[in-house]
Amino acid sequence: MAPRGKDLSLEQKQTIIKLNESGLSSRKISEIIGISPNSIQKVVRRNAERGSVENRERPGRQRLVGERGDRVLSRLVKKNRRQILSDLTDKFNESVPQKVSNRTVRRRLKEQKYQRCSVSKKIISKPNRQNRVLWCRSKLG
Repeated sequence: MAPRGKDLSLEQKQTIIKLNESGLSSRKISEIIGISPNSIQKVVRRNAERGSVENRERPGRQRLVGERGDRVLSRLVKKNRRQILSDLTDKFNESVPQKVSNRTVRRRLKEQKYQRCSVSKKIISKPNRQNRVLWCRSKLG
């Protein structure tokens, strides 16, 4: 039997229809293919109703950032690779009509194969380091 919740492939559905048209029962078809008889009956019924075994297109939620937005985001990142995500999101929101969150920007960047970029730490000069140590020691005692 096929795993539960998985869509049947187009070839499987077409095979079911051909076997059904040749006169086999749902039970026989299910034994041959290894799919439950209920699934076989659903495929046959849908084929009779629609005239096709292909799945309908599923709507899903529409993206806030389209192709144009992805290009704008890519351009902003290329200008300055080391800017903070929140600053990048603010600049991006200025240039597009629909406002998006930091998380959305992070997801779009991940899709475009941009990874996190570490910011190098500023090295403290030797005289400044000595002054810091003296200051700390004077505060301690």
